[in-house]
Amino acid sequence: MNQVVLIYRADICPQKWAELTLQCPYAMFYHQLWYLDTVAEHLAAIVCKNAQGYEWVFPLPFRYKFGFKTVYQPLFIQHLGFIGTVPPSEQQILNIENLIKQHFFYVASYQGSLDTYLSETQGFSNAFILQTHRTHHLNLNQSYELLRANFRRDRRRELKNQDLSMPRFEYGQNIEPLIALFERIHAKQINGGVSQTAYALLQKIYEVLSEKKLTRLYYGLSSSHEIVSGALFVQYGSYITYLFNAALPDYRHENHRLFFLNREIEDNAGKPLFLDFESAQEPKIADYYASFGAESQPFAHLHYNNLPAPVRALQALKFYLHKHLK
Repeated sequence: MNQVVLIYRADICPQKWAELTLQCPYAMFYHQLWYLDTVAEHLAAIVCKNAQGYEWVFPLPFRYKFGFKTVYQPLFIQHLGFIGTVPPSEQQILNIENLIKQHFFYVASYQGSLDTYLSETQGFSNAFILQTHRTHHLNLNQSYELLRANFRRDRRRELKNQDLSMPRFEYGQNIEPLIALFERIHAKQINGGVSQTAYALLQKIYEVLSEKKLTRLYYGLSSSHEIVSGALFVQYGSYITYLFNAALPDYRHENHRLFFLNREIEDNAGKPLFLDFESAQEPKIADYYASFGAESQPFAHLHYNNLPAPVRALQALKFYLHKHLK
């Protein structure tokens, strides 16, 4: 008989987890236990056990906030959710909800493949706020000529111009120049800034992924061979993920980003792969990725707050101060 239980990292069986992700058709590097160990402060999982191993798992990265265990979405993970080959039943969804409520007071943010499964069941109760977000996937299993023909007219025109004056680029082995670019140009544009721990985490992630030969790192160069742009792609299973990029403003206008994306598309055309653009929830960015002929793909964003009233009041005050005193 199947059991649905919540277990913590010490009790998770790496072999059973790895076997499950190998069977899961949509598994990405995000879902691997070794990656979760890299990015999550602490890890729990709701697991459906059977006699052979795990039927599905529902990873729950967590940390302590205000003294409470809080589920959160670690940096550099867009999708979590269910991992497996069999969808959870309606009763199992109820079990998941009850286990989250028993073990956690707060789900700050949780994103992943929930929509499909929950649409087949009754879904979470109103205690949970469930929203639909979107990313973009491009099916690369067709010729490059056909892929390029499906680019929007402005992308094709930019590529035609670029064919005449191709940017200088090189493959990289060191991610520090890309991190430095981002910190110099983009970090100040982000509300609240970016902590140094985020850069250290990206460095660690790159080392782990590179050791497993899953990365492609591009750098764009100026006429004086200075690094002025960069992009990091990760290939695992059936997906290539556009994980991170940065560019000096002048070179963003010169479409270095277009060059990197087109190079990945051209090099992998005709292969049974999807390019995941990791779209931000901003219309302008989403529209840019859609212009490559990519299709919009839904994923769920889950939130739950059962913190005591005084802690909620403190949260609201911090949010107000941050918004009005920044």
